[in-house]
Amino acid sequence: MDMSLLLKTYIFAGLTQEELSGALEYLSAQESCYKKGGILINLGDSITRFGVIMSGVVQVSCDDINGNRMIMATVSKGEIFGESLAVTGAKESPICAMAVEDVCVVWLDAGPIRKNLADNPLHTKIVANFISAVAHKCLSMNDRIQILSKKTIREKVITYLSQLAEHKRCTEFTLPLDRQDMANYLGVERSALSRELSKMSAEGIISYHKNNFRIL
Repeated sequence: MDMSLLLKTYIFAGLTQEELSGALEYLSAQESCYKKGGILINLGDSITRFGVIMSGVVQVSCDDINGNRMIMATVSKGEIFGESLAVTGAKESPICAMAVEDVCVVWLDAGPIRKNLADNPLHTKIVANFISAVAHKCLSMNDRIQILSKKTIREKVITYLSQLAEHKRCTEFTLPLDRQDMANYLGVERSALSRELSKMSAEGIISYHKNNFRIL
C-alpha cells in the first residue's frame, strides 16, 4: 500500500504514520486490483465496506426506472466511494461501481466507524475524518445538481466545463469521461451533445479533440 497517498486522503488526514498503521488494522484494510471493466460494487450487493482509490478511475452509476444508466460520479486517485452505503449497512446497493481503467483500491470496513467509542482517540480521529470526507462528497454532489438544474444542453456543458476548469485551475484539461459517458452524466442524448459541442467550437467558445478540451 502507498502509505504516503493514504495520509493525503480525507479519511486519514492528520494521522501519524503509526496511527495510520493502527487505523488500517482497525478498519481491516485490504488492497484489491481490478482490470478495466471490472465490477467493484454490483447492483443489489450488501455493502459493509468502502474504498479508497490508489490508482485508476472508478465510475459510480445507477439505473433509472426505464433501465437507462445514469453516471453519479467519477472517482479517481486518493478519493473514496461507497462510504455512505457502507456506514449505513445497505443490504442492497442501488449503485454500481466499475473500473473504467485498471484500478487498485484499498477497501475499509465501515463497521468500526458505527461504534460509539468516544474514549478511543484513534476512533475519534477516524470518525471526524469520515464526517469531513462525507461533507466533501456532498459539496461534489452540489456540482452535479447545478448541472442537472440547467435547462439547455449548452448551459449544462458550460457549467460542467467551468466546474472542471475551476477544480483544475486551468482552462485546458482532459475529461475523465468518453462522449457517451459525458452525455449520461449531463443527462442528455449523445447525438444532441455532439451537435452542441460542434456548434460551441464553431462559435469559438471551446476547442476540443476527443477528451481534450479548452475553454476559449
